[in-house]
Amino acid sequence: MLALPKQAGFSLQTPVYVMGITSTQTPFSFGNAVPGLTFHWSVTKRDTLDARTRHSEAAFQLPANYNFAVDVHGRVKGRTGLKVVVKVLDAAANQFYNMARELSDEIQIQVG
Repeated sequence: MLALPKQAGFSLQTPVYVMGITSTQTPFSFGNAVPGLTFHWSVTKRDTLDARTRHSEAAFQLPANYNFAVDVHGRVKGRTGLKVVVKVLDAAANQFYNMARELSDEIQIQVG
């Protein structure tokens, strides 16, 4: 569900975004879902990696339902995890399999 450019590790910055399991489920599919979805990002070791919204450099804050992508910035060498939880705004819409209210995925990232 999380997509990271194909590289073993990185030292500066790279985008990470939510993807589906088929080629038709692009990041924009999630960002334009009706009813909407919210995206909640977290990092296991914040001293190693920082996750920022794609618009943070412009000092522009988007609501959680448009944060289907983040830029991750390596701070120091090390290994950390990046997790996203995608939640439905309307559970009755049955957007996720088995009427699940949320989906989550986590990747391990080597910085350095």
